[in-house]
Amino acid sequence: MRRLLLPAPLLLLACATLPEAPSLDRVRTWAIQLHGAPGDPSPYEMLILDPSMRPVPGRICLAYVNVGEAEEYRPYWKTFWRAPESGPGTPDYLLAADPDGWEGNYLVAYGDARWQALLWGGAGALVDEALAAGFDGVFLDWVLAYREPAVAARGGDPERAMARLVCDLAAYARRKRPGAFVVLNNGAPLAARSKEVRRAIDGVVQESLWFGGRAGASWDDADAGGALQTPAPELLKALASLDCPVFTLDYAVREEHARGARAASVAKGYVPFVSRTPLDRLP
Repeated sequence: MRRLLLPAPLLLLACATLPEAPSLDRVRTWAIQLHGAPGDPSPYEMLILDPSMRPVPGRICLAYVNVGEAEEYRPYWKTFWRAPESGPGTPDYLLAADPDGWEGNYLVAYGDARWQALLWGGAGALVDEALAAGFDGVFLDWVLAYREPAVAARGGDPERAMARLVCDLAAYARRKRPGAFVVLNNGAPLAARSKEVRRAIDGVVQESLWFGGRAGASWDDADAGGALQTPAPELLKALASLDCPVFTLDYAVREEHARGARAASVAKGYVPFVSRTPLDRLP
């Protein structure tokens, strides 16, 4: 797991004026499932689900939306698209393979208007489809894509571009569905440096804070969770600076690791969930 470094200057960004967002402060149990047959949602107040799944009545349900990577199994992936290899793919905003080893995922130039049109703003866009299906909001993954060399090599200010994307997407989602929730995965460093991003979001999930797992592992693999992590001081500082709920997602196969992760998160005031890297069932 890469250490998350927080540069000193604050990131300032002018974003669209956003309506005041509702609060997730009262959520005490949550879960995430992105594949497989639907699990039992009854123990959980909030669920993060793949947008191909149905939202669960009586639960806060957020749709998973990867804003920093294209996924070749999504409806937007066209037959003529080509994955990047030694350089950009087709379209040319496909930049590089997922650096963590998730097959079929590719970093994108997320400031490109063609990519953003697949995320929100029209028929078939991921956010539009999720809200129309009854989801209560969105969970945005890969918001730290601006730290990847393939993204930085495109030039410009990739951190500012991601902050702009988050703000614009959040504003659009709430115009479509007043009160829509927006939660960032691993987004504490970005939010800590941008007051506009902090205003735009309702919470953050911090993944692999205490225990991590291997990309591509199956549920019963020993390395689907339990790799001890040491949170960087800069990350803990960023998390502590936020005035929104912090949810933690750790990966553990052994129950003693799961108990330890839950206890460590609760001690810091975070809301924990422990699963395994496939995220294909609810434990």
